[in-house]
Amino acid sequence: MSNVVDDFIRPGTDRGIYYGGAFQPATSGKVIDVINPATASLFTTVPSANAADVSLAVQAARAAFAGWSSLDTIDRAR
Repeated sequence: MSNVVDDFIRPGTDRGIYYGGAFQPATSGKVIDVINPATASLFTTVPSANAADVSLAVQAARAAFAGWSSLDTIDRAR
């Protein structure tokens, strides 16, 4: 999971919206510019998620819930 965090904090890295165990592109294909306030330069872009993206993420969460919720708490934490 730390690789996911690393991917989000590295300048210029936009892999998409993370759900279902993988990065997914925004359904709109649009991005939002993220500006570094200290330098006023472009830091990276992030996907511009919409209702369709939220629906897909919720579907993925619901599909994973049964297996995830039945795990032992120690395994779930991993």
